[in-house]
Amino acid sequence: MTKKKKQTPKTPPADDKPVSPLVDGHPTQCVAGGEHEPVEDEVDGKRERYCKKCKDPMPLEESKPEAGKAKKKKDKSDEAKSKPQKRDQALIVGKLASSRDPRIYRTIISRAEPPFKRFVGIDLGTNCGITYADIVPGQPVTNARLLMGQWDLSINQYDSGILRHVRLQQFLSILSPDLIFFEDVKYDAPTDSFKGLPLGAIVARVSPTAEFFGGLKTTLGFWATSHNIPCQGIAITEVKRWITGKGNSSKVDVIKAVNARFSVNLDPEGYESSGADNIADSAALCGMAIETYSDGLTGHLATHDEAGGADESVAE
Repeated sequence: MTKKKKQTPKTPPADDKPVSPLVDGHPTQCVAGGEHEPVEDEVDGKRERYCKKCKDPMPLEESKPEAGKAKKKKDKSDEAKSKPQKRDQALIVGKLASSRDPRIYRTIISRAEPPFKRFVGIDLGTNCGITYADIVPGQPVTNARLLMGQWDLSINQYDSGILRHVRLQQFLSILSPDLIFFEDVKYDAPTDSFKGLPLGAIVARVSPTAEFFGGLKTTLGFWATSHNIPCQGIAITEVKRWITGKGNSSKVDVIKAVNARFSVNLDPEGYESSGADNIADSAALCGMAIETYSDGLTGHLATHDEAGGADESVAE
């Protein structure tokens, strides 16, 4: 009787790889307990995959082209992060340099050290544009560094509206300005949208916005006066005329003019989502403050920290 030869199993072709239950989403049980914890490593120039706990070999997952592209993008982003940022551009993607928690803002802001004084421009709103520069009054301003950002004064559903004003005062106390220029907002209602409406309906639509900006201006003025700090409101037409040469310039024109004048890179197209227009307005206000009072306010700025009341000569 002839013995039958033992047949060895044929190796499946490369295209017919055995299906791993782990790859298909059905992880096998690890001898060390629980599911396998796959890890990949390179040994002698070859990529290997094994369980972190039991060290059993596991099939390699097929590489996807998208993963390679994602890795390249990640490498480029890491390289961009390692590069030093340009001076005066403390801006981030999305809401540009937006700070909502005054406690966190305190950790990144330091007070101006004597003989420097802090000149601040503020564009009031739910997202306040804020720009400040520390200079020495009475000295030529040749290379003032402008730092720009935003204060987020938005509130949650169950917050009281007064929280906006509390947070505004907290931000001001942390920034500790020596002079403030702010945009004196005048709310002009669009007359075309009110045609045919009764007076009560018009007042109901206009009053919330007017009360909002009026409240912010009152809070800012109260804080500045109680700290004996000069605070001056500038009409938006004057701000636009100073930075662009025209009092009726568009937001895009203002942003472009600020980019050119202060060597920053605010996006003029995406300002509605980023708040770049708020920052641009505050930068122009800060520039106006420096140009207007860097010489004429020297005596007052040197003594206002020790004064007990407002300086009437400066208020005029």
